[in-house]
Amino acid sequence: MLQMRSQGVRPDTYTLNALLRACRARCRPYRALAHLRILTKGGAQACRADAASLTLLSSCLGPPGLGMRALKEARYAARAGAALDLSSRAMLLRACSAVAPHEAAAAREGALWLWAEGGDTVRSSQCYDDACVLGMMRVLARAGDLDGARQVFESQPPPHSAAAWGEMLRLEQEHGRSGLVLGELGVEVDKDGVAVTAGGKLGTLRPPGWVEDAGRGSEGVSLPTVTTAGMEAALRGAQEALRRGEAAEAEAEEAEAAEGRRTAEAAEARADD
Repeated sequence: MLQMRSQGVRPDTYTLNALLRACRARCRPYRALAHLRILTKGGAQACRADAASLTLLSSCLGPPGLGMRALKEARYAARAGAALDLSSRAMLLRACSAVAPHEAAAAREGALWLWAEGGDTVRSSQCYDDACVLGMMRVLARAGDLDGARQVFESQPPPHSAAAWGEMLRLEQEHGRSGLVLGELGVEVDKDGVAVTAGGKLGTLRPPGWVEDAGRGSEGVSLPTVTTAGMEAALRGAQEALRRGEAAEAEAEEAEAAEGRRTAEAAEARADD
């Protein structure tokens, strides 16, 4: 780069993106940051980072847990006039969901800024995009805001994809609230501990607005999909957690009743004496 400038050649955004792509291929996140700073903060000869630059940077910084660094550069780029597209937003959210636990709260605040940045039109587009929805849900849940994650899920216009349903099930199961989402899906546990729906047993269950594939992923951003078998496995896991919770409650009630009987028997014995 220095040689290019010494010869009067001005590096442009295409040059920056080529360097970031090479850093991503070689897993060199700090080198990617160095290239970005040198090329975008070089005074009169500086170039601008665009949406593709931020997508590449986020994909490079996300795996090692440097999502907050990517978000910081996204703020700089937005102030400089860069327009973030859905791919860059989805990749930034994914990077924020992989930060260290002590950065989860800061990542949540950054993700909320990103979700609102661009106004109502952009926010509506994000709600239609599965990659953005899943990324935002993970960031909020990681920070302990499961209600916020649920609001993002519900903001997605129906029909929800298998990926969105699977993620919501996974997050609620992790936080011990499987019964809530199962109830909304119309699932009840019968006397034999089998999850039953209006259509029969669990194997026939399909969530409202079920679609087999995600279909609404950002271009260029890989999206985890949940197959029919995967969805049923997630529901079985949630059902098992619900059944264990009900068994624990029944055991606690039985122990409380037994304690009450012992107390009553002791009182009767004292009265007879």
